[in-house]
Amino acid sequence: MRGKTIALCGPDGAGKSTLAAVLEQQGWAVQYGGKKANHILWSTRIAFALHQWLVRRRARWLSPLYLYGVFYPLEYAENRARVRRARRANQNGVNVVFDRFVVDRMWRVFSPRHHYGDRVYHCLYRSHFPAIDAYVFLLPPAAVLMERAPYHSSEQCEAMRTAYQQVAEILADGGQEVLVLPELREPEQLSSELQEWIDGLGR
Repeated sequence: MRGKTIALCGPDGAGKSTLAAVLEQQGWAVQYGGKKANHILWSTRIAFALHQWLVRRRARWLSPLYLYGVFYPLEYAENRARVRRARRANQNGVNVVFDRFVVDRMWRVFSPRHHYGDRVYHCLYRSHFPAIDAYVFLLPPAAVLMERAPYHSSEQCEAMRTAYQQVAEILADGGQEVLVLPELREPEQLSSELQEWIDGLGR
């Protein structure tokens, strides 16, 4: 039986990693689709290290240019490689869950301070990226996000939550399987509901 690939999406503090850990205990394979410390290609690791060096050097004009012109294209290729790896696991009957995913390059277009390059990558990931089986958006109230990620203000948390909600709607309108969970629940309860929803896909 073919496995499925899903992505857990949402702002910092939404509970993605906690839910992924519970699913891992239930036999799911976890991949990390957006965490800075989990790049799988040596080229992306080097490119990210160079970008961090530019940030430390406070190269204000060069850092964004390098980010959008060099690092993000390499990351796009890496993310396609991640999906290919997940599909190989699916063929062997393994379910794969991404802790974060490419929507982290899509929601920024709805940020008040978005860069022109964010529009480019939003369109690229929306229209030219391989589809997966389902997207799960964890969108608890902004107060919960701020408590778990105190480096963001209440306004920032609400703006990110709204932006992720907009991405969820775009994916759903495009025919993708999308589940939005707007309330805070225990991870075990969430995993049970999620597994039931996943089992019903494609019936």
